Amino acid sequence: MEPQKLLHRPRDAQRMLGIGPTKMYELIKTGQLDARKIGRCTAITDESLQLLVAGLPPSRVATKDLATAT
Repeated sequence: MEPQKLLHRPRDAQRMLGIGPTKMYELIKTGQLDARKIGRCTAITDESLQLLVAGLPPSRVATKDLATAT
């Protein structure tokens, strides 16, 4: 089993979250994502990505779709 990555490049983090570069850098600027520098490279911590996703509100659309499907 491959070890979990601790840091992600912004482009990879964007793909993981399904967002564009403008939103990515907005999340970094507002402190919602933790960005670190390694030399000239910027990296996003895996922990901050997980915390961001865990803190997102549930989608009302998804909840409504599940209620009508049963």
